[in-house]
Amino acid sequence: MQASFTFTGTPETYIASRGPDVPILFFDPAASHTRFALFQSGFPGLVTYAVKANDTSEVIKNLYMAGMSTFDVASPAEIARVRDLCPDATLHYNNPVRSIREIQMSVQAGVVSWSVDCISELEKLIENDATGEIAVRLHLPMGGSAYNFVEKFGACPEGAVTLLKRVAQAGYQTAMTFHAGT
Repeated sequence: MQASFTFTGTPETYIASRGPDVPILFFDPAASHTRFALFQSGFPGLVTYAVKANDTSEVIKNLYMAGMSTFDVASPAEIARVRDLCPDATLHYNNPVRSIREIQMSVQAGVVSWSVDCISELEKLIENDATGEIAVRLHLPMGGSAYNFVEKFGACPEGAVTLLKRVAQAGYQTAMTFHAGT
């Protein structure tokens, strides 16, 4: 964000008085805390924030202060941003394609969860001493999605079995995942 200010009224009245020509983000830290607490109270599993949804420092730091401790990062820039703002946060790197340099940087940054959908990406993680959990990303059949993410990533059932066996053989914690868009 470029500027921060406080105003009275509602976002609607502010926009009406200024016009819609300049993009603006209205951020309410208290509302963010409340929504996070509500979601967490109704979901017994691990809640992970996808940084690509909104990578502004204000949002990340606010969620961290509200108790969010796990972040899904999709690039070295997102890893660096979260590490800078939340040094002890848990990082999951679920983009299934990474360069060797990205893997090495991510290992140094303490990433503890990864995803793969092919053997070559898995072998890169093994060869570069990735630690923690490796989830195999599944290729799911399409059914009403707005965008066909199946064409982008995901292992077929036979490939997933092969990958899961290799993950276990290499000594990693195994898991399965899929793209939420499917």
